[in-house]
Amino acid sequence: MTIQVQPGTKLCGRFVALEKLGAGGYGEVWRARDEIRDADIALKILYAQFVESEAAWQVFVREFTLTSRLNHPGVLRVFEPLRAPDAVVLPMTLAAGGDLRQMRGASYTKILPLLIDIAAALEHAHARRIVHRDLKPSNVLLDGAGRPLLADFGAGAAEGDDTNGPPGSPFSASPQQLAGEPARPADDIYGLGALAYELLSGYPPFYPAFDARKIATEPVPRLKSVKPIPPRLELLVSWMLAKQGRERPPSMRHVADEMSAVLQDTLGFEDVASVTAAESVAVLGAPADNPTPGVYADDTLPVVETVRELDEIDPDILPRVDELRAQVLREQRSSTRKRNWIIAAVLVVITGGVSLLLPKLASQQKVDVATLNVPVGPTEADVAAEKRAGELTSKHTELSKRVLELDSRAAAQWAGEEFAVVRKTLDEVGGDLERRKFEDVAAPLEVLDRKLAELESRTPVALAAQLTEGKRALGVGEFENSRQAFDTALKIEPGNNEATEGLGKVAAASGVLPTLSDAENAEASKDLVRAQMLFAEVLKANPGNVAATDGLQRVRRAMSENEFNNEMGAGLSALAGGRLAEARTHLEKARALRPDSTEVTAALQRVGDTSSGRSLAEIEQKAARLVAEERWTEALAIFDEQLARDPSLQFAIAGKAAVQPRAELGSRLQALIDRPERLSEENVRAEADRLLSRARALPKIGPVIRSQVSRLELLLPTFNQPVMLALESDNATEVAIQRVGFLGAFDRRQVELKPGRYTVTGKRAGFRDVRREITVSPGQGEQIIVVRCMEPI
Repeated sequence: MTIQVQPGTKLCGRFVALEKLGAGGYGEVWRARDEIRDADIALKILYAQFVESEAAWQVFVREFTLTSRLNHPGVLRVFEPLRAPDAVVLPMTLAAGGDLRQMRGASYTKILPLLIDIAAALEHAHARRIVHRDLKPSNVLLDGAGRPLLADFGAGAAEGDDTNGPPGSPFSASPQQLAGEPARPADDIYGLGALAYELLSGYPPFYPAFDARKIATEPVPRLKSVKPIPPRLELLVSWMLAKQGRERPPSMRHVADEMSAVLQDTLGFEDVASVTAAESVAVLGAPADNPTPGVYADDTLPVVETVRELDEIDPDILPRVDELRAQVLREQRSSTRKRNWIIAAVLVVITGGVSLLLPKLASQQKVDVATLNVPVGPTEADVAAEKRAGELTSKHTELSKRVLELDSRAAAQWAGEEFAVVRKTLDEVGGDLERRKFEDVAAPLEVLDRKLAELESRTPVALAAQLTEGKRALGVGEFENSRQAFDTALKIEPGNNEATEGLGKVAAASGVLPTLSDAENAEASKDLVRAQMLFAEVLKANPGNVAATDGLQRVRRAMSENEFNNEMGAGLSALAGGRLAEARTHLEKARALRPDSTEVTAALQRVGDTSSGRSLAEIEQKAARLVAEERWTEALAIFDEQLARDPSLQFAIAGKAAVQPRAELGSRLQALIDRPERLSEENVRAEADRLLSRARALPKIGPVIRSQVSRLELLLPTFNQPVMLALESDNATEVAIQRVGFLGAFDRRQVELKPGRYTVTGKRAGFRDVRREITVSPGQGEQIIVVRCMEPI
């Protein structure tokens, strides 16, 4: 049963809808909170009428499957789609910067850097034989820093795949794509050109009237940019929008390089920004040569903000798209027939000309056959060259078989760019062999041989990595990622037992999400027994599931907390009623549940005190005796102990209030007496004076504090009198005393220092530094300190 999505709606037991971001032909996009990942994400949600549609579900699966093969910062990360009774969703990374629609009509200097980044992401996808096929402003998102993220591979396909996915925007689709031909990188070059056209002019090619015949047969209308652009950029966009794929730039790398070159030429373009329309037409061809009329009758540009967005295709018009594809095929065949008739006519003319000219040419020339140097057979050099060509061709064939073997073992997934470079190099070498450029292929073949050997040696590592990823994804509930990892492992090593077992676990665990959702709901409603049972069921089907493991631990902690509170309450109630045996039983159970609880320890102590007949009166008398003897710390410990057991005891409250200040004063006085060297510091002596003032102001001074005051009064003056210190050196070591100053080099020198701790250092060129810590005590005789650097470096 599907539900109406509103802010706060929880979907699939883990996603909480927060804010609607947009809507399309198949569903809505919401900002949502993923409670398992503990992060905000973007969430595609199918409309209710498509929830049961297997085709709609396959769109999500296609997008996830394609993007999971990509690992590029310019590609939006998509997570595993989920199908639950209440919703079908596709989670993905949240892009906080909106999309490229906001860039329509911007300066080309702002647009080109974004297009270069998009081209890099598409180059990465093409290297993995993936074609996007739906490049439009709403499918390029921006992150918080304004960097583009290529999104929505739902209409994408593997290179060469002729399976028609859902249609993308008709204005960015190449003629070959509209005709239903297999996916090729050239489709994306056309799509990127259409995207550039739309961002620069404010509207896509052939907008607003979509006409398949025009797209198939007529040139793209002249680009009318909102702001001035260099002619080189206009030529590049026109090149990318060529009708035939072979007439477009050869690769996305070429497109990116051309765009970078345009940016590098920006300064020169700005210097001549007043280029006339006539000059621009001269570069691109006269308007009369363009058989396609402009989209608008006058030269005014449309208001960019009012261009109707045609990013989503309503599912109801899918049959019309098929009709458009058929129409494009008919137009292409018609164009081909016309071209064939023209070629035939030209051949007729050429043939006639040749028949008229050859007799005349023959009559004017006589050739002496005897003088011709006609070779009678192949030379030794020819034989050697042919032998070398055969060897190189055989080597290429052998390497091709090894590449096919690596390809069958999913090298495109685990070797990525490296394997793509190998395949590209292999194709280039094959082309050179066909063109008989044998001198250019020997070195690349050796490099390929070494690179293939390296890749082949890495298959065990790749296998281990896929198995590890499969286990990790299975543990956190990412079942599609886990399945793909184990599938890849089986491609690397067919029949691998661990991967086979992993796929079995994925199949068994893929149905645990509803049970996991029920367990979380039971936990939220405080039905802890049921929640514990359901979490255990999930772990039985999917051992190691992180969400179930964490949930089970939470439930067990909550159940233990409840049991502890019950036992503790029963024990205190029995203690208050004088049922000491019963109280001890309940409190011992509470301590078994929480051994470190001070609350349990205090209650058991009260039971013990009551059992042994100790009375509060006895404790109070003992504390009073300690106070009379000025044993403040011991008395304070008794008061604290009793208050920990019963915070309402009045004698303990009053006793602590009276004793604590004196205990603190006595402790601080004794600390100064125990460590008199601290009195050498000015701030410590000031603190001693303040403590003495507090002690003298007490209403009643006992013998202990009086003794402490007297001892401290005797110590203070001695720590303010300097003591003579003798330093001996070698007249080469430079001596310094921290907090005193630099003394220089000498044989013997006397200094006066107040009691305290000092650091004496010595330095000498070519010798290791020396450092000594000394203590100057009050009243001591002259102390001799030797400082010499004696260890050579």
